[in-house]
Amino acid sequence: MPTKILVINSLADKNSRLAAIFKELEQKNFSFSLWSSKAALNDQFKKNHWPVKKIFLGPDLKSRTNILFFFIISLFVQLKLLFSLINLKIKRQVDLIICLNFNEKIIITGPARLLGVKVFWLEAPDLNY
Repeated sequence: MPTKILVINSLADKNSRLAAIFKELEQKNFSFSLWSSKAALNDQFKKNHWPVKKIFLGPDLKSRTNILFFFIISLFVQLKLLFSLINLKIKRQVDLIICLNFNEKIIITGPARLLGVKVFWLEAPDLNY
């Protein structure tokens, strides 16, 4: 039975290295799906026939106004995504969630841990190590 991984993304950048890593892991009995607020990774996931869902993860945190707005709405977004995660956990039985950006780390970690789902924070996947 494959390990089921949900990738949650609010990064605006395409990341072909990340998609290539996921493709390699798929051959080692992992399956992936994506929840994203940006279209960057959507095409890469669709090309590999992995499920994609568009979700709202708040505004980009590039200004003080957006940061304030983010923290005001984050509780409401968390509650909405908690119900989506419950549904996903029942239907797909997700084993692990990978968070790529700050927004989803703040919003998703609490509800996922509450449901007993492991959360992995990937730091700066666009850096060239």
